[in-house]
Amino acid sequence: MLGGVLALKVVFRRPLVAANAGGLGLGVLLGAMAGPLPTGVIAAAALLSGFGWAINDITWTATVQQRVPRHAVSRVISYEWTTGQIVTSAGFALAGPMAGAFGISTVLLTLAAVVVVASLSTCFLPAVFRVTYGTS
Repeated sequence: MLGGVLALKVVFRRPLVAANAGGLGLGVLLGAMAGPLPTGVIAAAALLSGFGWAINDITWTATVQQRVPRHAVSRVISYEWTTGQIVTSAGFALAGPMAGAFGISTVLLTLAAVVVVASLSTCFLPAVFRVTYGTS
């Protein structure tokens, strides 16, 4: 809820950078779950992940609604949602066999690294970085 309130109150100068940076919390959570950490630390990582995810979701959706022509918004969001569901389902299907082959901690740390690299590298793509609030 805190991330949602922040995303609704703050105008991010570079909304797609903010949206992608919001995904970093998931990398922190995956990394925290990989090691033998106290429950409080994992809970704090989960809070950070939820905070970032709310910023990601609200900022991304608002940007799509502002930038995509009105007649295509629902189509764009449905493609994005469907693609996300396919990738998530594939990840769930592969998680068990990968954890069995490489170990749970190794898989979680690898996924944490993938999430962090993907989130950060996307922030610096010219097409993402160029989108600013209040400009075309």
